[in-house]
Order: sequence, then C-alpha cells, then structure tokens
Amino acid sequence: MDYKSPKIVAWAGSRFSKLHKFIPIYASKYVYKSGINIANIGLKPYEVDEVHGRGVIFPSSVFKEIGNYDGFSFPQYGGDTDFSFRAKANGIKMLVDPRVISKVFTENTSLDHQSVYDYLFSRKNGEAVYVWWKIYRKHVPISYFLQSYLFTLLLNIYRKFVRKA
Repeated sequence: MDYKSPKIVAWAGSRFSKLHKFIPIYASKYVYKSGINIANIGLKPYEVDEVHGRGVIFPSSVFKEIGNYDGFSFPQYGGDTDFSFRAKANGIKMLVDPRVISKVFTENTSLDHQSVYDYLFSRKNGEAVYVWWKIYRKHVPISYFLQSYLFTLLLNIYRKFVRKA
C-alpha cells in the first residue's frame, strides 16, 4: 500500500508465464490490480511467482538451496524478481499474506514515475529497459525472448502513462 492511501493496493503479487498457449509471449500478470481496495482481496494467503523487497521474508534454507541475490547482474533493481524466478524454478513456493500490510512511500520507489524517459532509463526504476532485458534473457526461452521483452515494455508504458492520462 502507498503510505498515503493505506486501503488501496499498490502491488499484491504477480504470476509469470505465457499469456496463452497459442501466444508466444511471457509476461507478469498481477494477481490483483493496483488501485483496488484491500477489502477486495480477502484474508487468505495466496501463491505468487514473484515477491519484491517490501516485507519479504525467506528462511535461510532458501538461500542455502539457490544462493543469494545476484548483485552483479542486478545491482539495484531486478534482483528480487530474479531471485523469485530462481526460487520458483527450484520448487520453492512464495505466498502473499494479505493480513500483513506493507506501507511504502511510492514516490521513493519504482511504483511512481515522472516521465516515460525516467521510467525507461532511470537507475532508480525496477522496470527500466536494462532490468527487463536481463531478467528476460535469463528466465525466458530464447524463442520467446524478443516479443516478450517488447510486449512487457509497451504494456508497462501503457499502464503507467497512457491509461492514467
């Protein structure tokens, strides 16, 4: 939740897979859309494919099994997504518990952007061009890479700038 709107969901987990068996694109799909009221989620924990640094807890056994965050490839952003995808690939389940609320100042995160240029190229953005490039190169089959990467960039620009206008 954004600290200023504690009853409105900013992000509540996502799943990563092909859009459809006949569509050759991999993408993250929100489990719950941002902007909905927290009351619409319910209280039961649910499984996701990726979790991000806001209130995430992993037991030490996970780090022993799959290693630590990849600070070399993802020095500031994207490491949590990469770590989640590696955890999923190793059969580790990740859950979001909606009873645990994490309030953040979204203006200090990649959830809030001033311009399309900053969104795509700012070092302080987890969805910048180079972050998605590295994540998709590492976790998407090569035959799906380019179309998945371009789809994600265009969809996120639409979500954050066109739809808001």
